[in-house]
Amino acid sequence: MSDSNYDAVDAGEPTRLQSVVKLTLGAIVLVVLGSLLSLVPPLSRPLPGTPISIETAILGVFSVVVLGLFVAVADEFEAVVAERLDGPERVVGEVAAVAKYLVVFLAFIAVYEPLARAVVPFLAGADVVWLFDLGYSVVALGLLAIVGVLVYRNLDPVAALVTDYVGSSTSHELDGRDAT
Repeated sequence: MSDSNYDAVDAGEPTRLQSVVKLTLGAIVLVVLGSLLSLVPPLSRPLPGTPISIETAILGVFSVVVLGLFVAVADEFEAVVAERLDGPERVVGEVAAVAKYLVVFLAFIAVYEPLARAVVPFLAGADVVWLFDLGYSVVALGLLAIVGVLVYRNLDPVAALVTDYVGSSTSHELDGRDAT
C-alpha cells in the first residue's frame, strides 16, 4: 500500500531542511541505540587488553559518529537559517553562522562524557589526562569565542531588524483596530 503524500516527498532532490531533519534523526537514533547498549550484559565486560569495557568502546565510537553527524547538520542548518532569514546579506550570513557554531558547540559538549570514558583510561597510565581536558576545553572555548564575536559584531544590526519587525507588526495590529 502506497501513500501518495510520501511518494511526492521522495520525488526529486531532498531539500536542505529535509537533509537537516534526516541527519538529526540519524544522530538521535545513534544516541538511543547507545543508551540501549547498557541493557546488554556481556557488553559491560572489559575489552581484552584495554582498560575499558566493550560498551565504553562502542559508545566512544558512537560519540565520534554523533559529533560528525551534528557537524554535518550544522553546515546544513546554517544554510537553512540563511535561506529563512530576511535582512542584509552580511548580517544574515553571520546570524546563520552563530546558529551553526552553537549546534557544533552543543554537540561537542554532549559527547564529552562518552568520549572521555573511552579515552581517559588510556591516558591515565601516562598521567596525561589533563591533556584531554585541556584540548577539549580549548576547542569548546574556541567555539564559544567564535559565537561571541559573531554576536557582538551583529548586535546592533540584529537589534535594529528586530525592532523594525516588532514595530511594523505592532503598527499593522493597531491599524486593524477600530479607534473608539
